[in-house]
Amino acid sequence: MAQAGRTFITRRHLVAASVALVPAANMPLSLPARTPPEDPIFAAINAHARAYAELLVLFDAQNAAEKALRQAIDETRPALEARLDETLAAEGHLGLIEIDASQRLVSTIPATLSGAAAVLLYVRELFERDKYALCEDDGYRALLYSTECAIRAGL
Repeated sequence: MAQAGRTFITRRHLVAASVALVPAANMPLSLPARTPPEDPIFAAINAHARAYAELLVLFDAQNAAEKALRQAIDETRPALEARLDETLAAEGHLGLIEIDASQRLVSTIPATLSGAAAVLLYVRELFERDKYALCEDDGYRALLYSTECAIRAGL
């Protein structure tokens, strides 16, 4: 579904794997302990990490609502259906926030070599931990370009 020139991409498929994802959400990625103010990549990494964490919490709520609905008796179904509808409605908004954060992350050119290493580490750990590919082909090309620019500037 298109929305204001954007393609609406749901992250709903992650819900199916949430048994592995939700406990992993409590395990921190290797975010830098200190954020050098001169490198914008650290702010982009942190912004994406926050948006993604909010989605994981929402997916956990969706799973809980779906489970409760499956086990519900007729009298409680309307309230549980409303709770599930709320979480599903929130997914679109949070999904767009996460997509925007992903796009900002991959297009931000690190100002330092440590920033270039940090963004590559973040993307790799995100995939290793959650099997979540941060971006598709164009996004990875942008990420590689921004990292290449940082490496060239550091030489």
